[in-house]
Amino acid sequence: MIAIKFRAFQDNQMLVSPISSNYGLHRFFGLLYEDATVMQFTGLQDKNGVDIYENDIVNFTRNIGNYQVGKSVPYTTTHEVVWQEDISAFVLKDVGGYIKFRRLDGQYIYEVIGNVHQNQQTNSQS
Repeated sequence: MIAIKFRAFQDNQMLVSPISSNYGLHRFFGLLYEDATVMQFTGLQDKNGVDIYENDIVNFTRNIGNYQVGKSVPYTTTHEVVWQEDISAFVLKDVGGYIKFRRLDGQYIYEVIGNVHQNQQTNSQS
């Protein structure tokens, strides 16, 4: 079962609140301003055990075939994690479109390197 967790960006700071009951959820959201950005936990952790939330910037590593050396080599790209409403899933936003966000299965490796709210220089790379 995936834990339901949220965080929010408000007043130039990231707010994270443990939510163990509906009361905790209402209390957390009751403290936010209208212009706060709320982000949901994706249910995944990166290779370092860091929770991945929407609006995080992640390095996405997968093995691709290198025909010159005759074996697979790791290939890493940087993406923003976003919610794609029409397919009801978290996806990796890329310049060329969307890549389906998959669970960690040993084939793909994720690493959180920042988020769009606090890492503007990282955001411009995605």
